[in-house]
Amino acid sequence: LDEEQAYYFKGLNTPSNTIFIFGIYYVLKEHATPRVFDTALFQIAFILIIILSSWILIAPIKMIAFKFKSMKLEDNYPKIALLIGAVLILILFKTVGIPLVILYYILISIIFQKQLK
Repeated sequence: LDEEQAYYFKGLNTPSNTIFIFGIYYVLKEHATPRVFDTALFQIAFILIIILSSWILIAPIKMIAFKFKSMKLEDNYPKIALLIGAVLILILFKTVGIPLVILYYILISIIFQKQLK
């Protein structure tokens, strides 16, 4: 309903945040030793990640949305960079790349802040 967000999101969208949190959990569940979940360091780190990801949901950061206002190549550089980078990350890291793609999404959105209008 927000007219300002016609071609981008303000803050990280909820599905991306969910993928990020569950992606970290999945990667650790599949690739870490079972005892890692019982350590105080893991629990503190996971709480900090949840706090940070909760903040980024409402942060005043313009995040890339795949809503096209034109078919000009220069208007779509952020989307192209996001798509190519995400595919490469998933090819290189497989399931471990799932939370990395979300971090890449945040990074690319920050880099292209001025271009998102």
